[in-house]
Amino acid sequence: MKLSIKLIALSAVLLTLAVINSCKKDELKTYVIETTGRFAYYAEQAKKEQAEKGKVSSVQRLKNNATISAVNDGPESCSGFMDYKFNYANHGVPDWVTTQLKIEFRQKLQYNLNLTFPGIFFVDVNFISFHDSESYIANQTKNIIAQSFNEVAQLPPYNTYGGLDVLPQDVTVIEYDVICTPKSTTDPTNPNDPNNPNDPGSGGGGTPGDPNDPNNPMNPEPNPPKEDPCDRVTEVINNASNPNITDQNNNIRNAGNMSVPPREFGADEKLNTLVDGDYKYTNTRAGGAQYFEANFTWNSQDGYSTGFSHYHPDGTAPSPLDAFELLRNLTLPGLAGGSSSDIAFYKQHASLTTISSTGQQYTLTIADWGLLKGIYETRYATNPTKFINEFNALANKYLADHPLSTEAEATEYALKGKLGNSINLFKKDGSILFKYIEINSQQGNVTGTVKKTGC
Repeated sequence: MKLSIKLIALSAVLLTLAVINSCKKDELKTYVIETTGRFAYYAEQAKKEQAEKGKVSSVQRLKNNATISAVNDGPESCSGFMDYKFNYANHGVPDWVTTQLKIEFRQKLQYNLNLTFPGIFFVDVNFISFHDSESYIANQTKNIIAQSFNEVAQLPPYNTYGGLDVLPQDVTVIEYDVICTPKSTTDPTNPNDPNNPNDPGSGGGGTPGDPNDPNNPMNPEPNPPKEDPCDRVTEVINNASNPNITDQNNNIRNAGNMSVPPREFGADEKLNTLVDGDYKYTNTRAGGAQYFEANFTWNSQDGYSTGFSHYHPDGTAPSPLDAFELLRNLTLPGLAGGSSSDIAFYKQHASLTTISSTGQQYTLTIADWGLLKGIYETRYATNPTKFINEFNALANKYLADHPLSTEAEATEYALKGKLGNSINLFKKDGSILFKYIEINSQQGNVTGTVKKTGC
């Protein structure tokens, strides 16, 4: 039995509507802008980085949205992020078609980028990340974005609407946080490379896969949780018992159970006001086969998003990407640059829930925001594929070491193994009670076991 985590991160989609006059008098044409969720923020950041480029060393240079001549001779290895935006005609296209089009476009874009350029590319709703790329590629990426969108738009049912085409000159791309270093012979993505400092087997005697081994570089740094799970379990139980949240979760489960073929469904968890427990009812929406897009808002009209619930058809625990979604919300409009009191309120109440046909229901909260941010920036964002491969390896080793275990237990173990004390993971035990997940110590080469602990 093999597990494979989805490579598409769950996140909020940003739709910006702009109505413009066409050549025909009084006739309006609607356009939808497809954009990564933080484009405006990082476009401004890229400008600042460009102004600071003279202060960066020649050995480890920061590249931005301007071509910079190479300082070092020989090939370089570049890692960083890109954001993009472009307009495409969306007149008369139903929302569900637009949503599915965006999902398939990002999948196609990720495939085409990895097919076209050297390195590893990951396309998220909020950014494109790349690792071990050999050159500055923002301009070339415009062609791949337009190509990928047009390839998907020519497929049914999208080709029945017409006008869904994009030219490379319509696309704007911003690069940021790009660091290039002289290319070495070490393969940072190969765990068997003896020169790889990230090799799980070269970390001072740590056993790969043990989430309790402080010497294991596959795991987060040892750090006692800043939030005691027993201090949070009452709120978790109260939220799950809220009538609106209960109705949403039941609708999600019913929709997921009836879906053929299997796909994800979900709903946002939003407060009417910044008062704990004042949840509004939000409609259940369909996602893709392995994807649900949350709709983050932070205002009095649309509600204050504290998280989301979604359906896992395979009955697995939340993924690390689910947890990172809560972290990324801090960079979205409403919280990015928001008041300290709003940010504190969000951090105190943020959570996500996963539901499955097998009866599993999990709630995840953040125990240490600083630790989670560090894991995201230094371990995931620098090489998403390697991080996800390690997650899969932990889950599959658990299944191999414990033949009677379930996929749910294996992914509980892998999640705690990758995120450690940065999160609290609760599992519903009975109709109301939740218990939190802990990991017993590893015995020799056999992985430790997961256990549910009550408060």
